[in-house]
Amino acid sequence: MQKQYKTKVSQKILEYIQENSERGFNASEIYAYLTKEEIQVNLATIYRNLDKLAENKLITKFKASSSDSVMYRYA
Repeated sequence: MQKQYKTKVSQKILEYIQENSERGFNASEIYAYLTKEEIQVNLATIYRNLDKLAENKLITKFKASSSDSVMYRYA
């Protein structure tokens, strides 16, 4: 298991995931949420955080059936 760093961005991402635990989401939705919260972040940072969460089995990563986009869900 990787060492986890508690940054403001990672905490806000986890907050979003927990608030939306009943549905799937993608990185763009998290980006929009963080932008609305006035947190400056780029998509690469969001994807890195999501990959770490998936590696630690806190979220599941899957491909959406309706498109080729990657979706995530709280595990």
